[in-house]
Amino acid sequence: MAQQPKEIPSTKGLELTRPRLHALFDRAMENPYFVVSAGAGYGKTRELSAYLTESKRRVVWMAMTELDNLARYFWNTFARAIARQSPEVGKKLSALGFPASLRDYQNFLHLLSQDPYIFDEPVVFAIDNLHLIDAPLVKEFIARFLSARLENVCVILITRQWPTLDCELHDPHDIITAEQLKFTLEESVSLFHINGLYPPQEEIVRVHTY
Repeated sequence: MAQQPKEIPSTKGLELTRPRLHALFDRAMENPYFVVSAGAGYGKTRELSAYLTESKRRVVWMAMTELDNLARYFWNTFARAIARQSPEVGKKLSALGFPASLRDYQNFLHLLSQDPYIFDEPVVFAIDNLHLIDAPLVKEFIARFLSARLENVCVILITRQWPTLDCELHDPHDIITAEQLKFTLEESVSLFHINGLYPPQEEIVRVHTY
């Protein structure tokens, strides 16, 4: 088993495990891709990082910035993320350049298919901060990547707003929402207790419903 990828955001200091959320992620991982959509502060990145680290899955994690709207910059991000797991393929992807045409994209898929790392065991591609991407060329690539439904690959789209991509989401488990990410009352109680706090129940309820 490969070591955990260095690019997964650290979960240091996160002591509360949320089995309810992990069960949702387990079910969603059965799909070729799914979306985690919620505003800032809902813990999208934190909870997914904790889940993926605990599950020992192999992960290619990409955190988008506004610069990734530039096709060449996005491709550097994509190739570097893969290179952390498969240096030889990362080098080939860098040499290939951003696949702007359908023919180039097919060459990209062929190159990726030659990598035993991708196809021998399940691997997760996590694209964080997708809401920052609005460049049509980059969005088209991501939509094509989802549509390819590569064997042993699950793609997670992490975003603050619904992605405007040409992809289909049919299964209710394809989408994890802000409502599902919210702490339940029981989880709020556990969080207080882990931090050595034991306020009255009514105080916990007041904080939970704030």
